[in-house]
Amino acid sequence: MSRVSSLTAEALARLESIGLPAKPTPIKGWRSISGSSWKTISSGSSRESIVIPEFIESMETLQYLGFTKETAEKLWLKIEKRPDPDMNDFMRMVRGWVRSFPNAVDEDDDWISVMNKIGIKTRLRQAILTPEYKDIRLSETCHYWINETMQCDFQFLESISNRILQKITSLPSLSSGGETMSEFGPASPPPSAELFVEPYEMPASAGRVKGKNKSRAVGSEYSARSFEESPTKKPKLDPDDPFSSTKLDVSSAAPEKPKEPTIVLYKGGDLVRLESALTLEPNKKGLLRIMTHPPTDLSSLELRLYFTSQHEIAEKYAGYAHVRNEGGRGAGILHAEIPTRFLADIVDIYGEEWREFVWCCRQIIDLPDHLEYLAHQPVIRAPSWLFPNAKAQKPTTTKADVLPFKLDGNNTASQIAFTVARVNEMDKDVSVWIEKVGKNQDEKS
Repeated sequence: MSRVSSLTAEALARLESIGLPAKPTPIKGWRSISGSSWKTISSGSSRESIVIPEFIESMETLQYLGFTKETAEKLWLKIEKRPDPDMNDFMRMVRGWVRSFPNAVDEDDDWISVMNKIGIKTRLRQAILTPEYKDIRLSETCHYWINETMQCDFQFLESISNRILQKITSLPSLSSGGETMSEFGPASPPPSAELFVEPYEMPASAGRVKGKNKSRAVGSEYSARSFEESPTKKPKLDPDDPFSSTKLDVSSAAPEKPKEPTIVLYKGGDLVRLESALTLEPNKKGLLRIMTHPPTDLSSLELRLYFTSQHEIAEKYAGYAHVRNEGGRGAGILHAEIPTRFLADIVDIYGEEWREFVWCCRQIIDLPDHLEYLAHQPVIRAPSWLFPNAKAQKPTTTKADVLPFKLDGNNTASQIAFTVARVNEMDKDVSVWIEKVGKNQDEKS
């Protein structure tokens, strides 16, 4: 088996050059990254240092991902003996191990017992079961959250060398405690950006376009008002952290153009994934990298890019990602400032029409004739149904179970879904930056 180091020779040399080498630990198979270098490459950790596996694919990595030492030893033996490494890569073996055990789906299921049988460490078990995020947890299964968390940790481990080479570009002042700067510099959101926060409410007018059960397009009074009355609100960024947000704006040197109307939408979650939406390519972001695979609320077979106009929803997802954070990969909220012309044809669905459409999408069944027009709408806004697919597709689940998620029992949580075609149209015109969350919160081992 090939042994790829988690820190390349070039990355080790870069750390050595600034006087903060990654040192082997007394326990074989691990390295420690500490001090200013760690704070620079981490994505929001409050820790002074972190211990990482020496090799990307190793028994130590399985422990780093959240398995107990005993389970890591058993799984590592299986990985070493796999007949075809190309067809059974490291993370596929990890996911297969998790899925080989019974799952937990409902609140009444014994999630602790399931995770104990899989061999999950106490820290990760407690993080997944954090009471504050129960509603988010129950939107997916136990297997999903374990695999999702481990996948993000593995991607972060794979990216550490690149982070070192990209972000550590100058020697910090060790005597003064100066902080190493990123090559991106202390980025910030656009000064003119307004953060649009709109509770999902039903339109005041009782009538809809084309009859009682039809949706309203954005040309209606409701939709136009939504885009024009965006209250000014700045993101909660840490002014002392040069990496508290990252915005790659390649148009700043061009002559200033009149600013067109925009809306800011949000997506909360793990920084490893959110950062993939940022790119150094001129005039192009990476929004296609953060699209959601079907089936989802608003699509049965095709990818969709989901945002919310409600910051508190994004905060929930970011907060849950933070408590499941192993080491320093961090969590955050992606802000996307989108010209409103890309939402001029948005369609709102709600009520019985929403329930039936979501039911068909999650069940992956054909749409009835009166809903066919929704199948390829480029932009749809609708309430959110926080419900795992594994449960949605059970015979015991009925259409009556499709209920909008309520924020604090009052406001309905909303989502806005874009098709691949629309994302391709708007990608180069969207400004994106990241607001980090949980940076100063204590992280438990």
